[in-house]
Amino acid sequence: MGGILMKDKHPLISVIIPVFNVAPYLNRCMETIVSQTYTNLQIIMVDDGSTDFSGSLCDQWKKADNRIKVIHKKNEGLGMARNSGIKAAEGEYFLFVDSDDYVDKVMAEKLLQTLVIQQADICYSGFVDVSINGEERAGVPPEKLIYSGDEIMADFIGEALGAVPETSRNCFAGMSACAALYRASLFREEEVFFRKEEKVLCEDLFFNIAICRYARKVVLLPECFYYYCANESSLTKRYKKDRYEVAKHMKRLLDTELKDCGAGNISFRQRIDRNYMDNLITCMKQEVAFRKQNGKDWCMRRLKEMAEDETTLQVLKTYPIKKMEKKQRILFTMILTKNMYVVYWLFRLRYRLS
Repeated sequence: MGGILMKDKHPLISVIIPVFNVAPYLNRCMETIVSQTYTNLQIIMVDDGSTDFSGSLCDQWKKADNRIKVIHKKNEGLGMARNSGIKAAEGEYFLFVDSDDYVDKVMAEKLLQTLVIQQADICYSGFVDVSINGEERAGVPPEKLIYSGDEIMADFIGEALGAVPETSRNCFAGMSACAALYRASLFREEEVFFRKEEKVLCEDLFFNIAICRYARKVVLLPECFYYYCANESSLTKRYKKDRYEVAKHMKRLLDTELKDCGAGNISFRQRIDRNYMDNLITCMKQEVAFRKQNGKDWCMRRLKEMAEDETTLQVLKTYPIKKMEKKQRILFTMILTKNMYVVYWLFRLRYRLS
């Protein structure tokens, strides 16, 4: 069971792994799960209607390890697949892992050990971004590692929303539901589930907002145990025409759902605005990335529409752009002043969109 110290038992951890058309990556992920140093695991693989041979790979893994349970279901998206796993989970703790990523073999042990020692409800580790060519970039741990009571929503969720104006560094633990161990009672007593992913750009953020409302204590580990891997289905491979409308919808949802947290707190409201600004960049980057397929005229028109949108103007006119790091300051100043030709070339140069 590894070196973890428990009073009377080794509690069961349910590892929930949604699977959809990830045949090239699935074995890499599963090898890191079944080789965890903490072995009392219930491993739930949820095949979300895969059309490649991912489903049969799940069945092969089930035959190889009796800790594995496989659920085959119709395709409904990541959040709904996770919900199916939650409903089938029997553990005292839940761990979510995406099937195209992988984890350190000590992840479950270290997270559980910290939860037990700190008597916390959620324990997050940092994560490592792995590019398509294998380059790794680890998160930088924050100074504050323990949050309790009102600090959880005001400070921890605030950090998860977006960076402060002076930095481009986002929350060490990110907004993902992965890289964390959750006490299962939070789900069972409060009936917390994931939303349908098409309604928001980041369903994990809203999940973490929901679950953290019921947590008494949240702990961050300074180590990075989760490896988030970019692959061929990334932003530059898929065009979503409604991405910007979804980004605006997400901003409205955050304003509504976090109204009680940010009352009178300018810094908190700025983090919500920064979240929108980050999503705006993602939307604009998509248009530039797909300019060849959609035509440059379409691209420039879309950039202009986003820059002139009421939500963008409202956010950028009140946000302290002058405090931002140089690259961000220049880009958002150009967006605010509607210098779209400059914005277009800044995206091409910064993100090497040839």
